Amino acid sequence: MAARALDLVRREYILVLIAGGYVLFRVAGFAEAEPETFIDTSSYERTADQPLTSQDFLAGARAPTLPLLYGMVTGDEARIWMQLGISIACWLALAGVVAAAIRDRVLRPLAFGAVLLFALAPEIVLWDAALLSESVSLSLTAALVAAWIRALGHPSAWAYGLVLAVSAAWALVRDPHAYVAAGIGLALAVSILLVRVGGGPRRMCAVASAGLVLIAAIGVWSGTSHFARWAYPLQNVFSLRIADEPGQLAHFQDAGMPVSPELLEAMRVHRETGQIVLEHPPGYDTPAALEQATPFHRWLLTEGRGAYTRFLLTHPAVVAAGFGYLGETLLDPELIHFTPDSSAWDAEPSAAVYPRRKVPLLVLLLGAVTAALCVGLRNGPRREWWAPAFLIASSVPFAILVHHAGALEPDRHGLVPSVFLRLGALLLLLFAIDHRLRARADGHAPGPLRPAEGSRGRESRRAHGEARASS
Repeated sequence: MAARALDLVRREYILVLIAGGYVLFRVAGFAEAEPETFIDTSSYERTADQPLTSQDFLAGARAPTLPLLYGMVTGDEARIWMQLGISIACWLALAGVVAAAIRDRVLRPLAFGAVLLFALAPEIVLWDAALLSESVSLSLTAALVAAWIRALGHPSAWAYGLVLAVSAAWALVRDPHAYVAAGIGLALAVSILLVRVGGGPRRMCAVASAGLVLIAAIGVWSGTSHFARWAYPLQNVFSLRIADEPGQLAHFQDAGMPVSPELLEAMRVHRETGQIVLEHPPGYDTPAALEQATPFHRWLLTEGRGAYTRFLLTHPAVVAAGFGYLGETLLDPELIHFTPDSSAWDAEPSAAVYPRRKVPLLVLLLGAVTAALCVGLRNGPRREWWAPAFLIASSVPFAILVHHAGALEPDRHGLVPSVFLRLGALLLLLFAIDHRLRARADGHAPGPLRPAEGSRGRESRRAHGEARASS
């Protein structure tokens, strides 16, 4: 094992040098970082103090992944270094998996470096010192993409088991992720029916699909069964959007929402000045909590979520209006609440692979999709392409979900779908270029949806060809 590892280092020394430089750069840039605490930080810490098997931890005020880590590592300084370590490990894993899927030896270190340069984008490294869920959420996103690329290229029980383990941690770090996990599970189930795969991979895909749906169900249960984590974001939707639309407000009045001049005035102040006059709704819908709640909060906890869901299902124009806000959540987020000078990021070297503005992003996206279509139609796609293709395809509904789930800080809350779109475009472009280069080098068009070949497979095929030629 040690000899194989040493041989790998000798053959891929350029990747080792790039990885070493990346780690040194991240650590050196973080040496003077100070922990940043926010209003939400205390709620993560309170959840972390609860017993691991209690409802207050599993379905408490915060999704359990980050509180679990905070319970394992105490102290703000230690926690931000933990977040940095997780970030470095996950993005190195993604870069390594992408490099292993790249067969052209010239392109391989370029792809490896491109992924790590992407990971140096300020939108990603900004959060490592913040005691919020963003750093771990982005890191687990990288780990999830790496696990899927590996499982698609080299399907095995271990690979799909890793996918499910990372998916569980990712789905339980932020509530909207559970719904995306459900979408991945359903997409995988559909792919089993549409794509011809062998018996072993088919069974593993079926198990993974069922596992993802189960993980999604656990995530939804975590966010809704005990502590109403959805109540405050929904209150902001009513305050910042619905209260300013008389027709929509009338719909909820008909659904039993108690509207008073005092409530509308508090919502108007929030909408026009940003000052939050309404207090937070109770986290629990117990009889004691409901008895002490205001009439609006009582309706919000008992009827509000169902009324809002029915409203979206029966008003497709309102759902479609979310497309008009994709600029602030997906295409051109500013993160103005955290970095007022974020426009200066356009000069960062990472902008070459992490386009921040709408036009460069659309150029990259169009180039990636065009290259993938041209190469795929001519040489046949590869299974690894499904991972970046899903990132791109799911980024828009993911962003729409985030938009309708809350109304505060759309740039921060839309960060993961924003990374989905950019990372998917980058990886799809790299895979398409590599596939075309190898097809030209091999002098033939590979069959469709072939998994990546290991070095033993290539050597066996080459030896077989030489034996046939000599005979």
